[in-house]
Amino acid sequence: MGVFYEVLFLLVLGVIGIVLYLKHLYTFWEKKGVYVSSKPHIIFGNAKPLLTGKGAIRDLFKEVYDDCRRNSQKMSGFYFMMKPCLVLADLDLIKDIMSTDFEHFTDRIFHNHESDPLSDQIASAKGEKWKQLRSQLTPAFSIAKSKMMSQKVLAYTDKLIEELTHNYRDKTIIEISEVIEKYMIRLTEAAIFGMENDQIYGPTTEFEYYLKCFFNKSPLDLLIALLTFFNPSMLTYVRARSVRKDVGDYFLKLSADIIKFREENNIVRDDLIHLLIQLRNNVDINETSGQIRQESKIKPLLSSSQIAANCLIIAIADYETLASAISFCLYELALNPDVQERARREVVDVLALHNGDFCYDVVNELIYVEQCLKESLRKYSPTPAHSRECTKPYIIPNTDILLEPGTLVFVPTSGPQMDPNIFPEPERFDPERFSKENCAGRHPCAWTPFGFGPRMCIGMKYGMMKSKICVAKLLLNFEFSTNHLTEIPITVKPKAFITNSANGIRLGIRKID
Repeated sequence: MGVFYEVLFLLVLGVIGIVLYLKHLYTFWEKKGVYVSSKPHIIFGNAKPLLTGKGAIRDLFKEVYDDCRRNSQKMSGFYFMMKPCLVLADLDLIKDIMSTDFEHFTDRIFHNHESDPLSDQIASAKGEKWKQLRSQLTPAFSIAKSKMMSQKVLAYTDKLIEELTHNYRDKTIIEISEVIEKYMIRLTEAAIFGMENDQIYGPTTEFEYYLKCFFNKSPLDLLIALLTFFNPSMLTYVRARSVRKDVGDYFLKLSADIIKFREENNIVRDDLIHLLIQLRNNVDINETSGQIRQESKIKPLLSSSQIAANCLIIAIADYETLASAISFCLYELALNPDVQERARREVVDVLALHNGDFCYDVVNELIYVEQCLKESLRKYSPTPAHSRECTKPYIIPNTDILLEPGTLVFVPTSGPQMDPNIFPEPERFDPERFSKENCAGRHPCAWTPFGFGPRMCIGMKYGMMKSKICVAKLLLNFEFSTNHLTEIPITVKPKAFITNSANGIRLGIRKID
């Protein structure tokens, strides 16, 4: 029995030691004089709702932001398990860290390591590597290239209208989020990878299957996703992939096969991967000759895996982020028929000025439709937060608080965007918030669904163009309304990283003759 009690004593002593050590860790921000909005739990820190699947990142960060505002605090300490992080709640401080003092916060908090081939993309690239990649990719998202890509968007939106007209001739209710997701998948296949499909509602393609697999996560996948966002160095330590192996292998092979075939046969397409192949081969993508590679042999500027990684991150943004933005916008337009009619009237009037030709200039002139989308993005920001990693020692302005390199900083999107002191009656859908006059009088960091500063989303204008075309063409052809199956207010998926409806969005639909 003596041995038993000795072992038991050592176990109890070990547990006490671990608890005391963790409690010591959780004094990190207190010692720096930083406010902490809630007491951290042992092991979980402040992330218990995320790690137990009972809460969404969006809601958790908004709670921290709201608590800071109630207590007149500009920031709050936050612990992801044992990792100390900082959550910002002051617009001036947000602007300092994301833009003014960017040199101290050049990196995003995403996994980026050679053991994870699909992590080598613009969202996760760091330091000089990011600067080089951003410089290389920027021409692919120029106004000229956006105009070129708009033709494919228009063509696939017309297919959507045609199939909706046929499939819903005798139906009055539509699950709009499913419809838009299907449309975005077909558009993404074509606009990014050049894989054309004659049907929006055709059979599930291999591309569609693997893209959906990226979002259908097991508990282990969810943990890896959280670590990618909060503690990517842990993934590097265990050499884990941020993208599931079968999904990653599919997109790596798909991109490699397309690159090989096009380079060997000088195939020219009006899609994103074509522009990246031109960049890879040091070809000026602004030329019109259709050349895909230089005569002289040079070392490729982009590897096959880099092209795959950047195509995948943009495909993910298109499929989930834009589909979410469009679906929520149509939901709000159904709830607000007067706003819907005004947006529809704008489309009709602008088209009339262009003799009914839905060209790129029409898209640029749809000011109110854009305001509707921006207001929808305010209420339902797809991204829960923006992340930055401190890369140089930084003293927070007007304090003596020093942030050391490696400190993780988060900027909640829903916090400021649903703050009644910034946007009065935040639950009300009001596109006039984004009129030129109202935007001019508002802090630039009050609305940041695409980010802010040098690391703002490179494809923002491209994404807005696609969303405007889809919404405008749908309004031109259909009237949307609520019905007994429409969930009001809508419930958001608690476990999703991207803001999405938990129970679908069922709207009434009527063809406009």
